[in-house]
Amino acid sequence: MSNPWLNACKMEAVCNYADAIILYLNDASECLKNGLLVRAGLSCSCAADCLVKLRDGTLQKKLYFMAATVYRENANSSSDRSIREWLWSLQKAYENFLLAGETSMATAVHSEYLFLEKKVHPFTHEVESLAPKSDSI
Repeated sequence: MSNPWLNACKMEAVCNYADAIILYLNDASECLKNGLLVRAGLSCSCAADCLVKLRDGTLQKKLYFMAATVYRENANSSSDRSIREWLWSLQKAYENFLLAGETSMATAVHSEYLFLEKKVHPFTHEVESLAPKSDSI
């Protein structure tokens, strides 16, 4: 098969993490060249997950940071196309910034997510706060 991401998944499934990492990173590189930001972010985070299994803390954090940055870039580029993709990308950026140990960047992304989410679903928080507590019924 010519799909490096699927080949990486197969390598990871048989615990061949070193080869999986190389394939994931090759896929991420190709995806970045072709402007496929979501898939590039996914490949970076998958490679980082393999590094977790190999217990390489330094490189895994760098790859999670790279994935977060790519997802953040996708959020910025999708803001004029799709609110749903914008929110999803912010969520993935937040998760990966946390995994990278970048709490201040994660907090900033989370704040942006909450602001946008409240604009998209303005009554969600009000409805939740108006719902009766289970002990008051």
